[in-house]
Amino acid sequence: MAIIDANKRRGDPVPMEKDRKRRYSQRTKAERGNSSLKVQYCFSHLKVRGRAKVQLHLMSGVMSLFADRLQHVFKT
Repeated sequence: MAIIDANKRRGDPVPMEKDRKRRYSQRTKAERGNSSLKVQYCFSHLKVRGRAKVQLHLMSGVMSLFADRLQHVFKT
């Protein structure tokens, strides 16, 4: 089932139920993660061919993102 936030131009927004709001929040977190992988690690313009090479690039990007997040956690 699609979860879409309220359109502010259509009058008063209908409040979401608790479970839908939680699921919407989780989905937006996942979309932000996917977007950061594409933008920061240039996955939208891969120049390699073949499943193994693409998987190697993706996993190195995921490991870089993980290291970046660990650095933020231990920095504070």
